[in-house]
Amino acid sequence: IDIIMITKFLYIATSFLVHLFVSTSTNLDANRYVLGIDCGTESARVGLFECSSGLLIASGVSEYQSGTVFPKPGQAEQYPSEWWESVGQACRTCIVSSIEKLKTVPSVIGLSMDTTCCSVVALDENLSPLRPCLLWMDSRSSSQTQTILEKARGDHSLFVNNDGEGPISAEWMIPKALWIKENEPEIWAKAKYICEKQDYLNFKLTGVLCTSGCNVAARWHWDAELACQSKGDRHAGRPVSLLGKIGLLDVLDKWPNECVEMGRVLGRLSNEAVRHLGLTDIIAKLPLEQQQQGIPVAQGGPDAYVGMVGLGCVSPGKLALITGSSHLHLAVVPSPVTSQKGTRRGLKGVWG
Repeated sequence: IDIIMITKFLYIATSFLVHLFVSTSTNLDANRYVLGIDCGTESARVGLFECSSGLLIASGVSEYQSGTVFPKPGQAEQYPSEWWESVGQACRTCIVSSIEKLKTVPSVIGLSMDTTCCSVVALDENLSPLRPCLLWMDSRSSSQTQTILEKARGDHSLFVNNDGEGPISAEWMIPKALWIKENEPEIWAKAKYICEKQDYLNFKLTGVLCTSGCNVAARWHWDAELACQSKGDRHAGRPVSLLGKIGLLDVLDKWPNECVEMGRVLGRLSNEAVRHLGLTDIIAKLPLEQQQQGIPVAQGGPDAYVGMVGLGCVSPGKLALITGSSHLHLAVVPSPVTSQKGTRRGLKGVWG
């Protein structure tokens, strides 16, 4: 297990536990554990952590069966169903290993997940994928980025892109959504939802479809703070002006309606997810009230941003260098330097 994987796990465990402690004052003794799930570019990794010490007790890894498919130069796709299969396999491996080490079934009180960002998924009305995912590294929407910059130049939602000067990354949500609409109109028409890997997998865990405040702030051109606060309002925090200028207003009805900030509980594990993850015996060990309530799932976010917190990069003046399938420099500042509110603009040389 590499250091980045461990730091992601540590964040997930910590973010969930902080929220749980603050909201319920739960006594976190040495016999309680949390699960962290890291869905990267090529595999899913699951770790079990002891609450009182933060120690990694056991882990499991499962590669996606087909890996990454490259239909054409600049295109990269994966099959969402394989993410879910790998999450289940990795979790089952982790639980078996933990039982062998602990000599008992661990008492798991919660879990959370990070994923790659933006890996865009089109889902039908049953939340089944209509096509392979456009992976984060997919750059087929490069021409759409130029269209967006030309038609919407000066729009306040673009301040997050080098003070509105661009370039806009073809990795981001809006260019990919625009590419699907323009190049696969039949898919666009059938798509009830356009969302991310994070959203799809959280739905598989809980039956709740929502998006992460960190994801939408970083790569969707949203005002995440407003979106998280305004429940049920499909326009709140969304880049409505920008979407209107590029002919993409209909995506507002396809994006998840609810936005949940990182660390907040978004739902409870479904019975199907419990079986898939190999947690049936763990549920049976919990007190009856907790069995009825189910294991809570806390909102995660983009793997790189999750890694920042695991690295301890949480105070102003610190910078995290995240290396993996891509490389990011992520800095913490006292107040926002890129903004979609009022007259504040962005900052040269800064994206996201």
